[in-house]
Amino acid sequence: MKHGITLALVGLLIAACSSTPDNSDGGSDSGGSDAKPDKVTPKDGGDAAAACSSGLSCEVCDLGFTTSQMAAPYQKAGACTQNDIAAFVTACGASSTQQSCDDWQTAEVDAGPSCLACTFSSTTDAKWGVYVCDDNAGTCSFNTPGCLDVALATVAQEKQAGGAGSCGDLYNDAYGCESYSCNSCVSQSDFDSCLQSADAHECKQYADLAYSTTGKCAAANDPDASATINSCFNQNDTDLATMTALLCGPAN
Repeated sequence: MKHGITLALVGLLIAACSSTPDNSDGGSDSGGSDAKPDKVTPKDGGDAAAACSSGLSCEVCDLGFTTSQMAAPYQKAGACTQNDIAAFVTACGASSTQQSCDDWQTAEVDAGPSCLACTFSSTTDAKWGVYVCDDNAGTCSFNTPGCLDVALATVAQEKQAGGAGSCGDLYNDAYGCESYSCNSCVSQSDFDSCLQSADAHECKQYADLAYSTTGKCAAANDPDASATINSCFNQNDTDLATMTALLCGPAN
């Protein structure tokens, strides 16, 4: 089974949406392939009582989480040229530094911010691009849910579009609950343990739907999913380039 959330993607420290992945702490794996990060296999939850099982003080296991609706994703928006995408991946990808990504963003502001607005979008924006940044929390995360709906051609099914709900909506709910439960965990090992616990207990109702190999996300969770679908889980620079082209690149 596959799973797309990691500590680095949930807890990216940024300054006013100026960010680069923290590759030293569980971020993109530059040596990976098209496969998604390993999905958590939930522990046996018995009758699925909503209780913590990790034993970690950083796990928030109350049921105070409420879902929030995702914004529409960009779809081949034409905001970034192929040269823009290559520069973005070099500056903000797996081998980047905070300085290199900051410098790229500064140059984009000077040149015209269309590509920047698509690669680093805000939670309050009408559309979400590659990264979704929370200005108040100072964090960014990959827009895996929106990317999946673009790759699966199911954006029209999203709740924001008046649909009954898409695979992206299910992933957005699961990621939101996991973030709520585990974002206080600092180390990758604690975060992974928390994630196991959350998916088996307080986030089980969301995780079971999002990560199922049947239902709305069957194609996304298929081990033989296409490279385009797999790029939404961003393990390496090739994935980042593909995802950026899918959301922000030219139509052809």
